[in-house]
Amino acid sequence: MEPISGALTEPMDIGTEEFNKFQEIIKKIRKNKIKVYIASPYTLGDVAVNVKTQLDVADKLMDNKFIPFVPLLAHFQHMVHPRPYQDWLNLDLEWISSCDYLLRLPGESKGADEEVKKAKELGKKVFFVTDSVIDTIEYMKNFYL
Repeated sequence: MEPISGALTEPMDIGTEEFNKFQEIIKKIRKNKIKVYIASPYTLGDVAVNVKTQLDVADKLMDNKFIPFVPLLAHFQHMVHPRPYQDWLNLDLEWISSCDYLLRLPGESKGADEEVKKAKELGKKVFFVTDSVIDTIEYMKNFYL
């Protein structure tokens, strides 16, 4: 069996059979599609810029084989069919349970903070972008694998 990059390359302290089982488990994990909820500011600052930021991050996540959930796409639904703020927040909070991770982008946001709180309550992994989105995504990939 060809070793997986970044994984153990020799059986070390475990037997060959256990080592091969471990390699198979890693392969299965890597085939999983990891769903990432993007939490970020919306109403503070320029709404159009905030939506574009989420779309840019979603594109980077897709480049790295993640499946992003982009709640700010609801901006376009809201333009055609406006609803109260709480309706959108309730909808977003429901979607968090369907995702594996939550990625919190920088910026003040009571809604995004509520989303982080909900993700933690559900036992989801929460990642905060502090410097570079790319570095955070790389960390997320390595964390899962």
